[in-house]
Amino acid sequence: MAPKVCVPADFGKRHIGAPSHGNLTFNMKEGEPIKANSIILSLNSPVIDNLTTDLHLTSLDVEDFSREAVDCFIEASYTGEVEAMNLDNFRDVNKMSHVFEISWLSARCEKYFVSYLDKLDSESSYPDILFAVEEAVYMMSALKKRHSLDLVITKMRAISSVKRNNFVEQFLSDLGSLTKVHINTSVAIVKSDVHVLVNMLISHLEKQGLGSLDDNSRYILKNVNLSICYLNRNDVHAKLFSTLKKLEDISKEDCKLYIHLLEDSTSKRFNSVIPVQLFSLQEHWNCSFVASFEKMASCKSITNLYMFFDGLYTKLRHFGRHDIKISSWIVKKIIAVKERRGWSNMYYDYVDIVKSSLNASKLAELVQNSEQLVTKTDKLNVSFIICELSGTEFVQNMFLKDGDFRFRVSDPDLAEHKFMLSINSMEKNDPDTFCMKWNSLEVIDDRSIVPKLHFALERHDENKQFKTLPISWCGKPSCDMSKKLWNWGYITFHTNYKLKEDNALVGSGGLNSRYLRNVVDDDTRCRLVAYVIK
Repeated sequence: MAPKVCVPADFGKRHIGAPSHGNLTFNMKEGEPIKANSIILSLNSPVIDNLTTDLHLTSLDVEDFSREAVDCFIEASYTGEVEAMNLDNFRDVNKMSHVFEISWLSARCEKYFVSYLDKLDSESSYPDILFAVEEAVYMMSALKKRHSLDLVITKMRAISSVKRNNFVEQFLSDLGSLTKVHINTSVAIVKSDVHVLVNMLISHLEKQGLGSLDDNSRYILKNVNLSICYLNRNDVHAKLFSTLKKLEDISKEDCKLYIHLLEDSTSKRFNSVIPVQLFSLQEHWNCSFVASFEKMASCKSITNLYMFFDGLYTKLRHFGRHDIKISSWIVKKIIAVKERRGWSNMYYDYVDIVKSSLNASKLAELVQNSEQLVTKTDKLNVSFIICELSGTEFVQNMFLKDGDFRFRVSDPDLAEHKFMLSINSMEKNDPDTFCMKWNSLEVIDDRSIVPKLHFALERHDENKQFKTLPISWCGKPSCDMSKKLWNWGYITFHTNYKLKEDNALVGSGGLNSRYLRNVVDDDTRCRLVAYVIK
């Protein structure tokens, strides 16, 4: 057995190829054999140590590896460096590091691969991306190492969808020759753009003369989510089943598969449009806080603790700083309402941000400190729906025109699902025509995991400090006749515009001077955010 020596180590590049040291022969497929020192190689490789010391072998057959890779392998063992490794010999060097169990060399190969992967982006060529994907597929298939494949999939998901989908189209151009790992990798890369794979399958079937399903075609049908295709690209979904009907040789099993896929992809869909509740505080203006509390507590339209908390908070804001008189009695009453209504706790971060946003309300402080009302978590529970907008941009995109905004929830259980918030703008100065609604863009087979979302407005000032402003009690937006000054509850939006309290506003509620504490103009930025309600 070779003595214990810390490797990698520089045993001396000048000893490579020295006849007096070359007592171990590597037999190549072609050309002269390569000689190396068994002791130096044994110090790096426990496999070679066993073959030479215990089994007394003096030669090894390495016909599966290129000469360039074997030279690089030996040089690395002698010098502790991999300077000779390149794209051409990477696969063989990496495989040799695993076959001969040289852990440090395997780690260097992984570092080389990760470094190469980091350089890929949306501007990278098809051959450059292909190298990374093929090597990752090989490591998964031959070496049973999945980590590199996961890294490639993550990288591919980060580049532009156009580049990603174009790559997959070329990658699958010869569908019949690919392995299951190739197909699984493609399924993971396209994410929700399932129609790319379906189109490639249709093209493959047409090239094959519409005879019968081959193994890879059947495998794709079983492993892609056709429900997503049906939801996002109904035309491609219809074309697929139209093509399948034209196949001349259909087995009984394939026929059953078609029926199952058709029924499954068109029936298990959650695509209900859910309105965003926007309550008006107007009916509470002339009520005491206690009277408003009781109204809100019994209101059937208030369906979670977030809405209830926002309503109480907005009511207190209507009366300025009077909330400093609130004491612990309010927490007991809120807990009683929450338990009676069967609501879940709010997330700590939401109450904390609202508290810091709105004059450090005593109500928020008391609620935040109650474990019966608030749950602490390390998870980020906010999703950003639109990019940051100035006051003018927000009005143009939210109030003056219809719009659809795609977003992802941050909850780990739903990380792969996309949603859309749709805005119906105010028509002909009628605030009642304004509404917000959201729905799933993808398939959620289990309706029980469809989240409840609570929306708010995040405002950034010129000092880059942000506030979270509840909007569930902002009601409908109103504006002056010029549509330059907008009032959405206690939030005011305006451009370079002189703010006057006597401006005539269109819509119910008018402009209340006590609401002018949160102004969004062209010197500030804001965006809509969504919280997942557990």
